[in-house]
Amino acid sequence: MLKLDRSRLENSRNERRSQSSKLPPINRKKPSITHIGKVSPNNILEQQDYFFKNNCAVNPIFSYPQGSSQSEYINKFKVSSKYLAHAIKILDNCLMEFKSETNYFETDGGRLLNEKETVDCFEKYMNEHGLNNMMSVVFSSEAIAPTTINYYPKTHKCVATVSLPIFYRENRISGVLHHEIGTHLIRSLNDRKQIWANKRKKYGLRSFVETEEGLATIHTNIESAFNQNRKPYLWSAALHYYASYQASILSFSDLYADLSKYIDDPNKRFKETLRVKRGMTDTSKPGGCYKDQVYLSGAIKILQSRWRIDFKELCSGKIALEDYFREDIRKSLKFSDLIYPDFMKDMELYRRALDNIAKTNGIDLD
Repeated sequence: MLKLDRSRLENSRNERRSQSSKLPPINRKKPSITHIGKVSPNNILEQQDYFFKNNCAVNPIFSYPQGSSQSEYINKFKVSSKYLAHAIKILDNCLMEFKSETNYFETDGGRLLNEKETVDCFEKYMNEHGLNNMMSVVFSSEAIAPTTINYYPKTHKCVATVSLPIFYRENRISGVLHHEIGTHLIRSLNDRKQIWANKRKKYGLRSFVETEEGLATIHTNIESAFNQNRKPYLWSAALHYYASYQASILSFSDLYADLSKYIDDPNKRFKETLRVKRGMTDTSKPGGCYKDQVYLSGAIKILQSRWRIDFKELCSGKIALEDYFREDIRKSLKFSDLIYPDFMKDMELYRRALDNIAKTNGIDLD
């Protein structure tokens, strides 16, 4: 069974360190730039409380663990306005139909899940894909992203960190699982079977982050797209893109106020603002971490090229879309003993769902 570890505000720092020391070893020398925790402040709850007590008008001052490389991390990503108009169009169209973010998720997603139901969903999904006894689930009040999964190749184990309060809903939890397990984890496991495993430089492979997150974003919405009565808006990806751009020109408090037109829940709005201002100490200044723009840019690029892609090939390893179109890479792909998510069992249905997502979000073929 999956391990349920409730990491609460009342837990002391020492208790959390003790818990983390029992997890599989992490390679500290080569941190993954996709891990949101690399730039997570260590005083989030304190500053959140201070922010709300001061009518959301005082910009937080964040501190980071000693030796943190948050500046190096956030400098890896440059802000872009290329898809800004498209992001705003997606957000505005969704609000025109559903009036508010909360109403959209309540209408499309149903009731909120509790911790036990969440763990049960993760366990069932893992077991259905033959990945039994591989994952632990940790709940944390200080997590920035709703879900983060860390995979440890040496032990073949992974830890899912779920943010509190939980915003998972009964009809949308499948999208979370398709994103985190059906895309990220399965691509990681498949990547180990390919000839470039641990030799990416030798084969001239590029960063796969944009393709990885774009594909995961599409799969977050694939379940909604199977059902013609639901609307697979790329809401979260568009929101991250917009918020990232606004972070480059606004302070924390100004961005929080700006996002009120899209996020009506104050706690979710704080988390979104934190996501894109993470990595900064003095948040009164413009700037932040723009990595989250890749969710939308990656999804758009994949959907524009969808008729030229064999998606089982794309899920055979952690490769960028540009590398996927390299003839030498496609010819070298190995397919024995690979895992594919269950939503790819019917590829004709899967492709129709992709068309539905593209149509809903106004994305044309290139």
